[in-house]
Amino acid sequence: MLLDSIGVALPHDPFEAASSLATHVIGSLPYIRYGGFERDADLAYGTVTVALAQLAAFASGFFGTADDILAQRTLTNYCTFQMMPPMREAFRQRVKTGQGVIRPSGRAPWMIATYPGNLVCPVCEPAAWHEYGTRAIFWPHRAPMVRACWRHGVQLVPMASGPEPNYPAECVREAGPAQSQFARDTVMLCQLGADCGQAAIGFEAQLAAAGVLRENGTYATAQFCRSFRTFCKHALDAPALQGVFDRPLFGQNVLHWVRCSGERYIAPLLLVLLLGWLRLAARSTAVSPLPAPAHPRRGRIIKRETSGWAGRYSVTPLSVDGRKHYGKADIERLLRAHCTYLQIATLCRMRPRAVHQFIADAGLRPLAVATRFAERRAAARRAWQSACQRHPGGSQRAIRKLEPRAYGWLVTNDKAWLLQQHQKTEAAKGWRRALLPTAGSAATIAEQVRQAGRTLSAASRTGRCSKAGLCRALGVTPYLLERWRSASPLIATAIKRALEGDA
Repeated sequence: MLLDSIGVALPHDPFEAASSLATHVIGSLPYIRYGGFERDADLAYGTVTVALAQLAAFASGFFGTADDILAQRTLTNYCTFQMMPPMREAFRQRVKTGQGVIRPSGRAPWMIATYPGNLVCPVCEPAAWHEYGTRAIFWPHRAPMVRACWRHGVQLVPMASGPEPNYPAECVREAGPAQSQFARDTVMLCQLGADCGQAAIGFEAQLAAAGVLRENGTYATAQFCRSFRTFCKHALDAPALQGVFDRPLFGQNVLHWVRCSGERYIAPLLLVLLLGWLRLAARSTAVSPLPAPAHPRRGRIIKRETSGWAGRYSVTPLSVDGRKHYGKADIERLLRAHCTYLQIATLCRMRPRAVHQFIADAGLRPLAVATRFAERRAAARRAWQSACQRHPGGSQRAIRKLEPRAYGWLVTNDKAWLLQQHQKTEAAKGWRRALLPTAGSAATIAEQVRQAGRTLSAASRTGRCSKAGLCRALGVTPYLLERWRSASPLIATAIKRALEGDA
């Protein structure tokens, strides 16, 4: 009776999945109810069906420890890239011990063609059958979008039914170079997934060698996105991914993940494609190096369509001495000095996520919110008052067009102060009332004249514009332009500067 309870462990292929080992060693596992359906209990794309600690104990360590099986026979490290750091540890704990709460990831477009069928290599499985006497499922073949064997370079086929793996000769078809390289890059990424932070550092060094990361610390985002999109379209021809590749800034999340040192989540498929792109960039002059910007010390400047105060997009100046050394004990003082989280992380030599966690644990979140609110209020007030000083005769509606973000913030958070900022304006009298019906009409017309003058001066070789050209740009007659000049000194000054080329 004692012999019946002893499990027999025989040699298996080194790349056989842990789920396949469990089937041969433990036996067929019962189904579980998930989402209203009866299905196999599987994790990591079907490479884990039982707790790895249980599998290692059942075989008495013949296949190694639970950590060895996790690293060598599953896609667990592949899956960790698409999780946040806390979820990565919870997922590894669930795989090894079967305990812990995890949230399964949704089915992305590149997972549709992989799940739930079994694709096998028509060379690997017969070889394992003849050498080990078992029908094996190999974990590299279970990864998303893998269509070739990383060892033999042949196309994967659906698993044959029956007790023996009998595949006709026509099933053995050579895969393309791109498919074989994609399969090998997937295996390499699984090895890098043991430490996502170290993997991000390695990717950053390779991006710097390819010219994407410049010497001043900025990234050639637009150039990389165009080149990476073209490479992905040639590497994968899956119709489900064409819409993903055609996004305007496809690839920007890859650079964001590298910039965050792997502290964020990312689709592992993108990193597999990034490995192929970096390999092409290392040997192709068409990709590497990417040209530097016109102003390498400033980086790329994106023109904003909205003028005035930038709001949450504005750069907060550093209010403390950045040459001094700071630590965790100085975080509260830096918060009171109106420093942002990113500035505190730079001054204290900490990760931004660690700064967020420290402020939350120390109960400093209300202080951070209050100081940030005070800084935003002061900046919005300064922007509004500066616009009022530049246009002393402008109405609130005219100032609102010049400072849309400042007005939106003040009307939401500081409305009482905003209502007290009405400028003293005098309504036009007599014949001027028909030309300037509101108090802000003069300021609005003057701004239109200045804008038209700048446009015409920039297009002219002499840098000046004529009176006829100014009338055509404004859509008015010369008579109406003269009436405007006589009606308001503000408009007269704007017309004079526009004709002299000083608009």
